Amino acid sequence: MGGHRRRVGYAYNEGLVEAADKLPSNVGRARRVHALIEAFGLMDDMETIDAPLIAVEGLKTYHDDAFIDYLRDAEAADSDEEVEMEDEDDERMTKREKYGLEYDCSVFSGLWDYVRRVSGATVACADYLLQGRGTVAINWTGGRHHCRKGKARGFCYVNDVVLGLVRLRARFDRIMYIDLDLHHGDGVEAGFYNSPNVLTLSVHRFGKGFYPGTGRSTDRGSGRGTGYTRNIPCRRGLSDESLKTIVQRAIVPFKQRFDPQAVVVVCGADGLSRDPHKEWNLTCEGLTSAVTTVLEWNLPSLLLGGGGYHHQDTARLWTLITAKAIHGPDSGNNWSDIPDHDFLSEYASDAYQFSFPPNFNLPDENKFA
Repeated sequence: MGGHRRRVGYAYNEGLVEAADKLPSNVGRARRVHALIEAFGLMDDMETIDAPLIAVEGLKTYHDDAFIDYLRDAEAADSDEEVEMEDEDDERMTKREKYGLEYDCSVFSGLWDYVRRVSGATVACADYLLQGRGTVAINWTGGRHHCRKGKARGFCYVNDVVLGLVRLRARFDRIMYIDLDLHHGDGVEAGFYNSPNVLTLSVHRFGKGFYPGTGRSTDRGSGRGTGYTRNIPCRRGLSDESLKTIVQRAIVPFKQRFDPQAVVVVCGADGLSRDPHKEWNLTCEGLTSAVTTVLEWNLPSLLLGGGGYHHQDTARLWTLITAKAIHGPDSGNNWSDIPDHDFLSEYASDAYQFSFPPNFNLPDENKFA
């Protein structure tokens, strides 16, 4: 794999994987991602970052006290309990409605353990970077970028991204946040909309009726944070070539102007060509190339997961990014077969091949002059 080698920390313990595997939107994904990383022998090349249960006080460094207190008791709470809204209307709602614990964020068995472990892992990754133990820290169970200060949203019950950024701010005055998930990183943007210390840059699908419906290019922050929020809304069919253009013409120039001391990247896999959303047309190689460009800046870098609903392709993507984080841009370029591991049979439909092509029937509606 050549002489290129970074010190990389990887958030892992059995409790973290078991908790993340219970997330209703991604049941079993964490185990599959970890198994493929292990199958390629990458665990031997990283330092394992233990993922402790974050303290309640740690969650409250960003989230509202009442929201966290309710999350803690949500599994046992009476779903019919009503609270009055804080406006002048006589409308009433249940606490689950108030805190967003319905529909796409319904309460599930193991919720509180999940929230504490995923957040604990991301904050532990931030500490790994703050302590100078390595240059890259990875938590593929993290990247829950939709959750608001006091409300769960979009499969996200806690905003571990904001918690990680808050922790990194203890040392770094300028942090760049890059969101490559299919969906707008609205929760992270909201957390730093008035801050000049965190530049949030989200590349996302934007269109009528597409969740969450935010992230216009005209949204630039407010107050002291004006100019430190950047959005690159995209249409259907985003290709590897279009993403490369975005990296070259937007992400790199913003980095050069902002001059960050650290970077956080949400590497959502739901823009891959075979994701059930079928909105973008990226390959693992194309999306990984964007992340590799960021890693070549040689800044303290926190890599997080996010969306990704084709679990085998998500495992492919995050394993490839992990390899390149450790061994540099040439690592993984010659991978052909999926190694033997517990989930090998799930790759049979692809003849156990690592790479997969884009969807040639999905045109790229994005034009960059």
